[in-house]
Amino acid sequence: MKRAITATYEDGALKLSEKLPLEDHQEVLVIVVPLPRKEQLSADEQARAVRMKQQVEAWLALQPADSVRPPLSLPESRRQELDEAFDAALAAIRARAEQFPAAEIAADVDAALAASRALSADDRARLEAELDAILAQIVTDVAL
Repeated sequence: MKRAITATYEDGALKLSEKLPLEDHQEVLVIVVPLPRKEQLSADEQARAVRMKQQVEAWLALQPADSVRPPLSLPESRRQELDEAFDAALAAIRARAEQFPAAEIAADVDAALAASRALSADDRARLEAELDAILAQIVTDVAL
């Protein structure tokens, strides 16, 4: 089972928005993406967040069972280094994104999703390679 659900952080624990069909004490992989508070979002942004969650659910359902794996065991120093690099890359992306209105970004993302669905496998592979190069450049820019 792979699912995207929301949770609220409260008193040092994540409280899930829904019950999961898991056995007690079953370990799971959790990826945390902080969300803005609902009261800070317009109705359109809230509806878009719901659609995005549905898209993530659909994407996860298409992935092979072994495609989402827990992170490797890393020494704490390496984990800290990677966390800092990720935070810096995310800050750089957010800084670039702040130059554009949210509606424009949302429209661009929707257009890109529609266009990507029509791509051949070769075109997808080429674009993935280009994206990897762009992300590597962002990481390099942040490291400098």
